[in-house]
Amino acid sequence: MGPAAASARAGSNGRSVREARFVSSITDNLDLAICGLGVDSTPLALTRHQLAFMNGLPRARAAVAYAEGMHAGQSRADGTPFILHPLEVASLLYDNGAPDHLIAAAVMHDLIEKTSVSASDLRERFGPRITALVLAVSDDAQIAGYAKRKAALRRNVSGAGDEALSLFAADKLSKVRELRRETTVDPNDSAAPGRVRALRARRLKHYHLSLVLLEERQPDSPLVRQLRDEFTALTRERAMLTGVR
Repeated sequence: MGPAAASARAGSNGRSVREARFVSSITDNLDLAICGLGVDSTPLALTRHQLAFMNGLPRARAAVAYAEGMHAGQSRADGTPFILHPLEVASLLYDNGAPDHLIAAAVMHDLIEKTSVSASDLRERFGPRITALVLAVSDDAQIAGYAKRKAALRRNVSGAGDEALSLFAADKLSKVRELRRETTVDPNDSAAPGRVRALRARRLKHYHLSLVLLEERQPDSPLVRQLRDEFTALTRERAMLTGVR
């Protein structure tokens, strides 16, 4: 091995060690954050053991380090650290046998929508293949109106290939679980009744239309079947709560 190759390998090994340590630090921080919020972490599928798979996936590991920094300080609607959502999506795909590049895209799938990261930033750091997957599941900010924007997103995903559809399915599975947790924590929409109910209703409609698309395009996908089960449970729970009101 020549000096240049040896130097490149040493640099790669150094990055691998740093990224592995970074992933370990993330699990420590998530444990503290979840405990501090009093959130049940079971449905999030993000235990230390489950995040350990990142150590065998170099692109996903690098994506975790990057996404955690860019999402720092952000929270989801249910109060959990934002990074939990993309990590859950990545974990779902890993459990279904997805390759490294698709899991990396899952970790970073909200970066363009939710942070200052641009498509060119991602392309420079992670290449065109991962960037294309992230773009396939990202809203077009130029489209005004939630319903029109989400309809365009579904059309985009529909023509983006099987990997993008799998990523979309994992994302929607995570988000339906999130909406179920929100409904459980605040069933009466007590914070802002009219607005919160309207926001949840439009999300529910988008998730249903997404499920219809996915059942048409990937009817045999385990992720789509899980999404159907979660969506059915969510609608049943909401109907019961509405009846109580």
